[in-house]
Amino acid sequence: MSLVDKIVKRMVITSFFGDGWGEQETFHKLLQLRQSYQDGISHVYRDRSSAEFQLREEKNSSKHVRTYTGSFVSPLYQEHKLLPPECKMCRFHLILPSQWDDDEKRRICLHYAATGDHSFWRRYRFLAYPLAKDYNIGSVIVENPFYGTRKPTNQVRSGIRHVSDLFTMGSALILEGGYILNWLQDEGYSQLGISGISLGGHNASLTSAVWNKPLATVPCFSWSTAAHSFSEG
Repeated sequence: MSLVDKIVKRMVITSFFGDGWGEQETFHKLLQLRQSYQDGISHVYRDRSSAEFQLREEKNSSKHVRTYTGSFVSPLYQEHKLLPPECKMCRFHLILPSQWDDDEKRRICLHYAATGDHSFWRRYRFLAYPLAKDYNIGSVIVENPFYGTRKPTNQVRSGIRHVSDLFTMGSALILEGGYILNWLQDEGYSQLGISGISLGGHNASLTSAVWNKPLATVPCFSWSTAAHSFSEG
């Protein structure tokens, strides 16, 4: 480890995996879920009716964009019981262009959060708003499990307590992202994309890998594994 790394490490007060690996049963369930990804998409996603998505328009909608907040119970909690109760509600923002012709192909992109992105405003300000205003492309911004309002009470900042929480987060986002994509198709959005920065880009790639329909995928500043980041710094 370099001198700079050592200095930075002393300055960072957030620590990861303070409570160890997590329950062995959690890893067994996650491995079973991983096998279901390999067995086919029909075992991963099931059809969800629009009634299960709670959606309402926000008062801060502007002349350029309309903003909605939405939520639903995460399938990883509802069907697999693999999330803490604080993480069970998947919350997202839907940002649409204010002037969207009915006969135009409605394009929309799902944005996953980077490490430490506990809110919606960064992705709204730098991604969703410009896409809607300048390019007539809508966006869905998803809140990660273990982040923001979905953060467990015993967790400090982004410092997830167990190694298993990292894999649980990714599995939850794969399922939640797939359910949102299904819902968007049911709502008439014809051209879909998915993206994310760093951790978000990695999770976007995982979601895209098990999606069985055309999906534009743009992972930014990400790689196929985060092992070096967590094991070597």
